[in-house]
Amino acid sequence: AKNVTFYAADVGKFLLEYPQYRGRIRTLVMDPPRAGISPKSLRKVIRLQADRMVYVSCNPATQARDMATLAENGYKLVQFKLIDQFPHTSHVECVAMFERIPGFVTKIDLNK
Repeated sequence: AKNVTFYAADVGKFLLEYPQYRGRIRTLVMDPPRAGISPKSLRKVIRLQADRMVYVSCNPATQARDMATLAENGYKLVQFKLIDQFPHTSHVECVAMFERIPGFVTKIDLNK
């Protein structure tokens, strides 16, 4: 597609290399390690002001923690799916889709 560009990168490094994309990202897909997204990286994600975020997680507890921060900063959960990717184990994949609430004033300083 002509209007799609994909980047696979750490969000902090991405912002350093491509600061011009802040506020222009339509969809962001995140698949952090089991520990979840660090608070510093999550602030950077929120500063990107993506219209839509898809958050894939193998740890429901850390995903719930991060989802609360997203909700407090203007992202509305619009869809959530549990995927039994490893049958007969206690492991699941959780996929959450968020959309940014237009006009929401985030608690995070977007200029830092």
